[in-house]
Formats: sequence, C-alpha cells, structure tokens
Amino acid sequence: MRDKKTQKAEMLLIELKNVLLETMWGDQRYQYNNQKLAIPWLHEDYQYQIKKLGLTEDKEAFYMNKIEQIIGEYAEFY
Repeated sequence: MRDKKTQKAEMLLIELKNVLLETMWGDQRYQYNNQKLAIPWLHEDYQYQIKKLGLTEDKEAFYMNKIEQIIGEYAEFY
C-alpha cells in the first residue's frame, strides 16, 4: 500500500500529462500568444508541488526525474 504523499505525487504526474496533452492538442498553433508558452510555468509549478509533499529524498528525486521526462518531450516549445 502506498502512503498518501506517494499517491498525491502519482496523481500530480497524471494531471501533468493530461494538462500537457490538452495544451498541445487544444492550441491554435499560429496565434500570437499560444498555450505552449505556459509550459515553463507548468514545469516549475509541478516541481514545487512535488517538493511541497515532503517526500523522502529518493522519492522526491524519482518524481522530479519523471517530471523532467514528461516535460522534456515538449522542451523544444520553450
């Protein structure tokens, strides 16, 4: 059984994936201010949310790495 902090971290990763998919597919690509410009803010926000959970160093590093892997796919947009 996972503790509540780990469950919250897992939910944050799922939420991040959903937000990114919505951002990438729901965007008007050639508009002046498109949604993809918010990716760096999303990146930072989800990192802070993971840090706020107070996980162990190993778990925090794991989830921070997962965020990097998820955002890394879209890093070319910012």
